[in-house]
Amino acid sequence: MDDGARRTDCKALRLHTNSFDLSDQKILQQILKSNYCVESTIQKSGNSYVLYIPANQAMKFCNLVRPFILPEFSGKLL
Repeated sequence: MDDGARRTDCKALRLHTNSFDLSDQKILQQILKSNYCVESTIQKSGNSYVLYIPANQAMKFCNLVRPFILPEFSGKLL
């Protein structure tokens, strides 16, 4: 629940998927799109990658995961 962040300058989200290689990032991206209709992009972060959920998709993602988030982590959601 703590491997993500809400952007402070807009309502976009970053999932800190840095431990996954690029091919796994693409699989995660496709699963979000095909199973949940959530669009994302893969962004380079140093020597690794993160999944970025743009502002126009962020609320959809937050509504999907909200039932599973502990109250102390709810501040990461929109």
